[in-house]
Amino acid sequence: MSNMRIPEITNNPSKVQLARIAHVCFEHPDLEVFAQFAGDWGFVEAKRDEGKIWYRGYGIDPFVYVASKSQDGNPRFGGAAFVAKSEEDFEKAANLPGATPSSLEDAPGGGKMITFTRSDNIKFHVVYGQTERKVEGPAPSATHEVQGPYNGPFEKLRKGTFQRYHEGPALVHKLGHFGLVNREFDTEINWYTSNFNFVPSNVLYHPELTDMDVLTFMHLDLGKEFSDHHAFFMQRAPPEVKRSYMHHTSYEVADFDEQLIGHEFLGKRGYKSVWGVGRHILGSQIFDYWKDPSGFMIEHYADGDLVNEETHTTREVVGPLSVWGPELPKTFGDDSTKSARLIQDRQQKGDLQRPGCSRCLEAGSLCTYSAERKKPGPPRGSRRQKHGTTPASSVSTETHATPGDQADTFLTPDQHSLAHESGIVFPDIVEGICLPREEVQEFGGFSLQDPTYGLPDLGARSHRENIGLYPGYSLSHEQEKQLLVHFFNEVHPAIPLFRIEHFLRQYDDGSANRNLLVAIVTIAAKVLSPINFWKPEDVEICMKFLLETMSPETASTDTHNSLDSFRLECLLAYYEFHQSPGSNSWMRISSLARRAYAVGVNQIDNPELCSAFDRTAVTEDDIEDWRYLFWCIYCLDSYSNITVGTPPVVELESINTALARRPHDQVHSLSTSIPKIFLPDDVEDIWETAKAVVSNGTMVNYNLHMVTTTALRQAGYILRLRAEGKRLYTRIATVKGAIAALRLSLPSRYLNPARNALSGESCIEHHIRLTNILHLQMASLIITIPRGFEKDEEGFMQNWMGSLEPCQNIVSVVEQWDNQHFPHIDPAICFIVFSALCFLELHRLSTADPAAPFIANIDRGQHLLMLFLEQFSSMWTVPRFLLQQFRKIQSRYKDTGLTYAEVDLLLSKFKTPLHPKAIERFSDISTIAPDTNMNTNTASYHDDLWFFNLDDNYNLDL
Repeated sequence: MSNMRIPEITNNPSKVQLARIAHVCFEHPDLEVFAQFAGDWGFVEAKRDEGKIWYRGYGIDPFVYVASKSQDGNPRFGGAAFVAKSEEDFEKAANLPGATPSSLEDAPGGGKMITFTRSDNIKFHVVYGQTERKVEGPAPSATHEVQGPYNGPFEKLRKGTFQRYHEGPALVHKLGHFGLVNREFDTEINWYTSNFNFVPSNVLYHPELTDMDVLTFMHLDLGKEFSDHHAFFMQRAPPEVKRSYMHHTSYEVADFDEQLIGHEFLGKRGYKSVWGVGRHILGSQIFDYWKDPSGFMIEHYADGDLVNEETHTTREVVGPLSVWGPELPKTFGDDSTKSARLIQDRQQKGDLQRPGCSRCLEAGSLCTYSAERKKPGPPRGSRRQKHGTTPASSVSTETHATPGDQADTFLTPDQHSLAHESGIVFPDIVEGICLPREEVQEFGGFSLQDPTYGLPDLGARSHRENIGLYPGYSLSHEQEKQLLVHFFNEVHPAIPLFRIEHFLRQYDDGSANRNLLVAIVTIAAKVLSPINFWKPEDVEICMKFLLETMSPETASTDTHNSLDSFRLECLLAYYEFHQSPGSNSWMRISSLARRAYAVGVNQIDNPELCSAFDRTAVTEDDIEDWRYLFWCIYCLDSYSNITVGTPPVVELESINTALARRPHDQVHSLSTSIPKIFLPDDVEDIWETAKAVVSNGTMVNYNLHMVTTTALRQAGYILRLRAEGKRLYTRIATVKGAIAALRLSLPSRYLNPARNALSGESCIEHHIRLTNILHLQMASLIITIPRGFEKDEEGFMQNWMGSLEPCQNIVSVVEQWDNQHFPHIDPAICFIVFSALCFLELHRLSTADPAAPFIANIDRGQHLLMLFLEQFSSMWTVPRFLLQQFRKIQSRYKDTGLTYAEVDLLLSKFKTPLHPKAIERFSDISTIAPDTNMNTNTASYHDDLWFFNLDDNYNLDL
C-alpha cells in the first residue's frame, strides 16, 4: 500500500502568512427564518442588504458570518475566509494559480478578497484591508447579571457577592474554526499547507493501517505568538462519499455558564441539538453542537487550547472524541446539507399547518410525516421521555451509539487479513477498510466510515419482529446491511424505484416499510447468490412466502395504494417475471398496472385525474418518486405483454406522466426549473421526445430507455397484427418510419456499441445505452420478418435478407458487454438475444451451402449470444430456460435444410415466447431442468419454447 501519511509540515516565510480565520459564507433557502435563528444563536446583525445579511460577534472582526438568500432553494456552503497577515502576503496569495480577486467595499469594514475554488467546488478566501472593530471593556453578555471569580476548594476569592444569571443567548465572540470532509484529502492537505501557514496540531491515523492518516487539526503558525489549537480541520472522506462537504463551523462564547444557558435557551425555542454539552479531548474545548434551520451543523465552544511554534505536532491513533458529555450521535459525521434538504422539504410541505401530537412530545421527538397514513406518535422503537429531562436535552432526536454497537468491527475477513499481514494492500481494497465500530462511534464524523456508510442498524425491537414473521428470514443487522448495500449497488440500477439517500434515512430512523425492506434484502440474496450467511433453501422459503402473501389484497386499507405498497409489488413482479415466467407473473403485472391506473399514476401531471397522493402534502421529490414507479410499471407491462403476445394494459394515449427529471442517487432536491418531457400520443412523433430528452441533458439514457421501449411496444403490436393480417403493411410502414426518424434524432455515436470513454461515459451508462440499442434492433428485426413467399417472392427475399442485419447488430452489442454489469440490467433483454439466436439458426438452415463463409459468421455470433445467456443464467431462470430450449432446437435439427417456402410457413405460425398457444402445444415436463424454477402451470407446457417448431404439425417434408 502506498504511504498515505501526512508528511512533516513546517512553516516558512515563502508561504502566505494568515493571521486568523475571519468569516464563513452560507446560502439559506429562507433568509428570514435563519435571521431569527442567528439572533437566538448570539450573532449581532452588522448590515443587511437585499438578499444578504452580515453578522458579527463582539470581537475585532467586522463580520464573521455572511448569510445569503439561495437562488435555487438549496442550502449551500460558500467557503471560509482568512485574514492575510500583511498586504505583501495578500499579494502573494493573489499570485497563486486559480486566485480570483474581488472587492468587499459593500461589506462591513470594506477591504478586498481573493477566492480559490478547490475540490468539489469548495471555496477558500483570503481577505485584507478590513477596518477592524474597536473592542473595549469586559465581554458583553446576554445572560450574566453579576459574575465574580470562582470559589475553589482552597481559594475563596468571591466573598459577599453573588453569581446572578438570566435566560438569554450565548453571545458569539468570534469564528473559531471550520472543517471539511474531503474526497481529495492528500491533494488538498498538500495545497493548503504548501501555500499557507497551516501546521497540524494533531494527526490521527487508522488503527489497523498505521500508514493511513484519516484526519488532522491544523492551527495557523504565528511563530512565538499563540493561536487557537485549530482553525481548520480536514477528514479523509469515506469511499462512498461522492462529494466533499463542510462538516461544521464553530464560534467562541465566553464561558461554561454562558454556554449552558445558551443551550437551554436554544432548546426552548425548538432548535435541534446535535451533541453537547461536553468537552473534547483534542483542543480541550467545551462543545455544544446544533443544527441551524437550513440543516447546517454549528458549534458553540469555550475554553479551547492555544499553541505556537514550540508546540510539536502529535500523531496518534483515532480514539475517543470527548472526555465527558452525551453519547455521540451515529449521524454526527454525515453531510449536514443532506439534513438541510430534508428540513427544507418539510418547510415546503408546510409544517405549520400540521399539528404536533402528545406522544411525540412525550418521547422527546419532533413529529414527522409521510405520504402514507400512519398512526400518530413517535417512530417505532422510541422511548417515552423520562421525568426530569430538560427541555433542551429533549430537542435532540439523534440516534446514539450503544454499548452493543461498539462491540463490533467492520473489517471483512479479506480486509482483516490484509490489515494484519505484511505485503501489498491495493488501493481499492484499502478504500473498504474501516475503523472498529467503537472508534467510529467515539470519534464520530472524524473517522473512516463503514462500507455500509449511511446504513445504520435497525432497532433491536424491529429486528426481533422480523424473526419468525418471515419464514427463513433470520439475518443479523450486519448481514441485512450488507445485502441492502449490494441491492442498491448492483440490482437497483435495473429497477430504479428509490431515492437511495432518502430510503437510507428511513432505514436509519426505523420508518422503512418492513415488508418492502425484507423483499429488497431477499431479492438481493436470490439474484446475487450464493450468500454464505444465508442458506439457499431459507432464501427460497422467504421468497416464496413474499410472493404468496405480499399482495395488494393482504394490505390494509390505509396502505393498499401507498407508494411503498406499489414498490413492493413492482419488486415482486420484476422478480417473478424473470424467475418464474408464466400466467402467475403475467397476472401479477397486469394487476399492478390496473391498480396504478385506478389511482391515476399514469396521470401524475394531470392533478384532476391523479388521486395517488395529496399534492398539498408532498414535495416535488415525492412526486418524482411516483414517476419512477410509473415508468417501472410501464416497462414491466411492456415486456410481459410483448413476450406473451397480448395488448399492454398501459396505453400510450393515456399517459400524462412526465419522464424522470432527477437521478435516483441524486442527493439534491429536484429543481422545478427542469422542463417536463412527455411521451407522444402518436409513435410517429417519438423522435421529438428523443430530441427533447437529449437536449434537456437530464437522465438521458434512462428516459431514452422509455423511448426505445415504446418503439419496441409498437413492434409488438405488429406481431399481433401478423396473426390477423389486417392493417399490417400500413402499420409496418408507420413504425418503420418512426424508428428511422428516432435513429436520426439520437446523438452521433449513440448507436455505436463501443463505450465512449473520451466523453466520460461511465460503464453503467454504457450498458443502459446498449440495452436501448438492443430495443431498437429487436424492433427492426420484427419489422423485417417476411410474409407471403408465394405471393411476393422478391419482397419476401428482400425482407428475409434484411432480417439478418439486426441479428448481426445484436451480436455487435453483445460483443461490448462486460459481465460485471449483468445484475445492473433488466434480464428481459434475454428474450431479444434468444430471438436473434433463433433467426440466425433459421438463416443457417435456409442457406444452400453449409460450408459458405457466411456460416462461420453465424457460428461466431451464436457462440457469443449463447455465452451472454449463460452469464445471465447464473442469476435468473429465464435465460437458463431459453438457453436450454435453443440447445434442444440445435440438437434436433442439426442437419436439417429449409427452403424459403418452409421458412415462410414457419414464420406464419410465429408465436411469441410466452404466448398461450405456443405453450399449450408442448406438454413434456421431463426435459425441464430441476432448477429452472418455472411456474408449475407453465413448466408443464414448455418442451419447445418459441415459434421454432419443425415437426409434422406443419406438414413439412424434412
